[in-house]
Amino acid sequence: MAKVSRLYWTRSADGSAARELISDQEYQLRRQQEKERAARQRRLRNRNQVRARRQAKYNTMRVAVYLLAVTAFLLAYVALQSSVTTSMKELANLQSQIATLKAENSATENRMNAGANLETVKDKAQKSLGMVYADSSQIVYYTMEDTDYMDQY
Repeated sequence: MAKVSRLYWTRSADGSAARELISDQEYQLRRQQEKERAARQRRLRNRNQVRARRQAKYNTMRVAVYLLAVTAFLLAYVALQSSVTTSMKELANLQSQIATLKAENSATENRMNAGANLETVKDKAQKSLGMVYADSSQIVYYTMEDTDYMDQY
């Protein structure tokens, strides 16, 4: 008895679920074409996966560089903020020292003014140094116009 083999091929490309009856040689040819198509798709898929991995690596490197740049910027900002805070503290310290020195200066000036007796200074100037008050012949009066100025010695 002869073996009858019937080979069917589904035409999914046409969208039909009906099968068509084909010969053994045509079946082998279509099977070979399908294997080649599958191998081509596998190569394309592998190539796309390699490309995607390479792109992911570049994206990771880019994100790492951005993170480093942002980190450097933030560290510089914190350092600058710290410098400003330190400068403000130094400024406050110097202003405090100035206020202290002004208070000491005023106290010393008041002490000197309180300790200086003008009568003693006048007596010493007249007796020891021979100073005298100016008399009326030594005084010179000047008349001034409004637009000029005059130096007094």
